[in-house]
Amino acid sequence: MSGPSSLRFAPGQFYGGVRLSYASHGIIVTHRVADREPDEVLTHTHGDAHFVLISGGDYVSIAEGRPAERIPVLVYNPPGTTHRDHFKHGRGSYFAISLEPAKAEAAGYEIALPGGPVYLSNMAQLAIAMRIARCCAVQH
Repeated sequence: MSGPSSLRFAPGQFYGGVRLSYASHGIIVTHRVADREPDEVLTHTHGDAHFVLISGGDYVSIAEGRPAERIPVLVYNPPGTTHRDHFKHGRGSYFAISLEPAKAEAAGYEIALPGGPVYLSNMAQLAIAMRIARCCAVQH
């Protein structure tokens, strides 16, 4: 879902308390813990492309193609995504993998990126996201 929103998040900005953070080569990885109830999550727009890798909790997303009870959950949100994705009951954790706009633009020239939020369920996609997330944890 795209469109105007009064709340715009800068690249790498998300809801949730930061546990770990690492940035390198145009990629920002943070591990975050939900810190508010679902009704406290306001509709907002992300200017950057990013992936959300759920590490705990039941994630509610507007993304298309949710796999049947598959763990781990991985969502791709293209630049300009407007949503209010959240965790049921306000409890959960996730890795946010953000791409600086120039990196996302370059990737778009090399591969066809989805035009809207989508669940990614290909095992290779999950493995790459999990390796990137582990890099964040190893740096601390």
